[in-house]
Amino acid sequence: MGSDHSPALTRTSEASIKEEEEMRKRSLYAKRAREIKTSLEYIKTGHLNVCNLEGWAEFDILGSHYIMTIMELCDLGTLNDMVCVLMAYNEFIPEGFMWHACEQLFDGLAFLHGEHPDYRDRPEFRGDKSTILRDIKADNIFIQSPPATSPPDTYPTLKLADFGEAIHLPKGGTRSFYYGNSSCEPPDKKLSAKFDVWSVGAQIYYMAKRGEYPNVGCVLRSKKGKKLLWGDLGPKERAMLTEARNSPNRFEPIDDHLTAELQNHIRWVMTLDRHQRPTAVEVLRKVQVMNEERKKLMYRKLPDFLDMNIARQFKTLELVNLEWRMNQAEKEGFLFEYGGGLPVKRREEDRDKLWKALADEKVLAQAKIDKRKLELDKYMDVEEHANLDRGRRSVMAAEEIDKINKERKDNGGWLLSGKKRRKVNLRKRRVYGAGEE
Repeated sequence: MGSDHSPALTRTSEASIKEEEEMRKRSLYAKRAREIKTSLEYIKTGHLNVCNLEGWAEFDILGSHYIMTIMELCDLGTLNDMVCVLMAYNEFIPEGFMWHACEQLFDGLAFLHGEHPDYRDRPEFRGDKSTILRDIKADNIFIQSPPATSPPDTYPTLKLADFGEAIHLPKGGTRSFYYGNSSCEPPDKKLSAKFDVWSVGAQIYYMAKRGEYPNVGCVLRSKKGKKLLWGDLGPKERAMLTEARNSPNRFEPIDDHLTAELQNHIRWVMTLDRHQRPTAVEVLRKVQVMNEERKKLMYRKLPDFLDMNIARQFKTLELVNLEWRMNQAEKEGFLFEYGGGLPVKRREEDRDKLWKALADEKVLAQAKIDKRKLELDKYMDVEEHANLDRGRRSVMAAEEIDKINKERKDNGGWLLSGKKRRKVNLRKRRVYGAGEE
């Protein structure tokens, strides 16, 4: 395309808003709206390696506008969760899983770019646009348990997610852009589908280097240690950063236990020259052919301790707030839209399904909390001591309350001033009333 087709800045334009809080609200609203549009117009019935939109709702509560999105459940967290857990245990991700991740992520990316041979000729996906994610990082790659019918030695499924920054360009098109704050940016002067190809390659490198990106010399910081964005830099700093981003020295070798083939593959996917860099479908074809043999020779089971089931603990007030919003939305009769793009009135079975899922989440969260508390008590061997201590404190509090009640009775309802008394829990003091001083 060439240039950025943003609307002109006028006095009534959203781009003219200056208040920080209002800008944040508008920005989040725009991201969620873009995410819904991408799912309904471009992803549609979906792809195995793309996190699909299950439903969404728009409603007003007390004058505030809300968008609620319901995404496909990915029960094993994110790729970043996996890398962090393995780093904590000083373990490495099996190379077989890296090749598996490479195939799955480029499978999903080829679909989004409109290049996938299994989808591009289907009527619902036929078009001339590519969806460019622009924000591919380990936190935006979700992991889902393999289907129950899968063979025992099956790696989990990886899914590309978060389309809040996505744009849609003609296939092969480009547009101008400024460097942002992504985890690892290519040296490209134009934004294109090749930007995403680089970004997926960066996530494979991130696994191979256990939490590091090829950013040697590519990050400038202020005197206070804050990362400087492109817009914060002067001409001299921009020239330095551009040179570092175009230098092959930004890449450190991956760990020695990994094959040279993986090292070469990552460098091929992350070719510095955008014009020489492969497309998503070119990477997919090459990896698919080689992975048939790799699956037989390189499969290594993920470590048993890698229990990454969702660690998200919903707080009580959070659940109450969510329930209230859903209830308000029910009363207003909002439209519920599915990934296929067909808007239908919210049906009772849909509502009941969501309520049941929320109730199950509550039970599961509480069960996990109770289990962890029990394990901690057993591990520290303090459960019995804690019970004895609670009993002792309860007896002492009861004795103190009896003394105070007797003193009040002996003095016509009053307490003697200046007399020292043992401190009692505020809740227990209410047993014998207030205003005793």
